[in-house]
Amino acid sequence: MITGLNHITLAVSDLQQSIHFYMDVLGFTGHVKWETGAYLSVGELWLCLSSDTPCPKTDYTHLFCI
Repeated sequence: MITGLNHITLAVSDLQQSIHFYMDVLGFTGHVKWETGAYLSVGELWLCLSSDTPCPKTDYTHLFCI
């Protein structure tokens, strides 16, 4: 049984545009940003944006359930 989500990692093709969307449109809080990614949060959920070419077969997109 899943009791919650620890974090979500999403592959994004445009890191800056994605950060803007999640922070300025959806209200996430930014914590750290590096050249190829960023950590954001909303409530108790952590979101990692990972600069990559989104592709279901090869990117790093994943959910970590608890």
